[in-house]
Formats: sequence, structure tokens, C-alpha cells
Amino acid sequence: MSLRSYLAENNQVAVIACVVVLLLAVLLILLNLRGGTPYAETKWMYDLNTKQLVVATIDTISPDDSGGGAFDYGPLGSAGSVVDAFVYACGDPTGPKEGMTQEDLEAIDAKIAFIARYDPKGFESLTNPTEQNSGFAPNRLFSRPDAGQWFGENSGPGMQLQIDTMPSCPDGGTAVLTRP
Repeated sequence: MSLRSYLAENNQVAVIACVVVLLLAVLLILLNLRGGTPYAETKWMYDLNTKQLVVATIDTISPDDSGGGAFDYGPLGSAGSVVDAFVYACGDPTGPKEGMTQEDLEAIDAKIAFIARYDPKGFESLTNPTEQNSGFAPNRLFSRPDAGQWFGENSGPGMQLQIDTMPSCPDGGTAVLTRP
């Protein structure tokens, strides 16, 4: 008896087999859509002491002290050396890897455009919430990767910094913000 005639005589078996194949296909598609680490669970950070990219969970608040210890931010005081990093790539957006330096990034047509951290009061309100600071909107500060001078995110100089540091691609294309 051929498979065709068997299935013709046993419609229920054919229906069950089709449903099982369909469920397996849906499961396979869902597993492949996830890929590696989901987009929203990790972010790039930059250790100002080691000068290397760091992968951190999205809820890590900068400046973070889990990396190379404390860093002297001048008038902002001393705090953790790991800050948020905005890494752009002209080529493969999956090229940047943890541990890369700015020179490593340049070799693959990528760069850290700017870094960000919270001011001391904002950091305190995010890491130690109290009723007194519950309505406080933390001030995020931006700088070039050398951490020389920090500007408020929405200040004129802060917005200009974001514009000025946006990388231009050799082919005239637009650089893409990357994620780990």
C-alpha cells in the first residue's frame, strides 16, 4: 500500500500529521526570530580607564563601577569608570565586540561617537530612589569619548556634540547605531 492511498483512507492521520508539521514550523520560526540576545536587554558601555567597550544589561546606570574602578570626572567628582557608549558603524553593525578599543573599532569602520552618564544628583535619584526625589527627572550628560567636557543632553552644546560627532561613512552612506 502506497503512502498516498494510506492517507486517502485515513484522513484523520493526514490531518494530525499536517498539524504537527505546522506546529513544528511555527516553533522553529519563533526560535529563529529571537536570534541571540534580544535587542532590548543589552547595551554598549565604555570603560574610561581600560578604554574598552563593555556589554552591560540595559538597566545598568552610568557611571557604573563594575569595570575598571573609579574615574575622575573633574568638577563632577569621582565615580565609576563605565559609561554609556553610542557606537556607530558604516559597515557590518554586528562588527563591534566587547573589549574593542577605539582603534579596533576604526579598523572595522565603526566608532564611539559620544558617551553618556548621569550627573551626580540624577545618578543618586536612579540608584537610591526616595519619596523626595521620586518626581525628579535625572539630567543625562554627554561627552566625547575622551570624557574631557560634559554637556547636558538637551543643552545647546549637548545637542551640537551629538550632531558634530555623528560619523560620516567613506561611501557617503549613513552610519548605523549598533547594539551588542
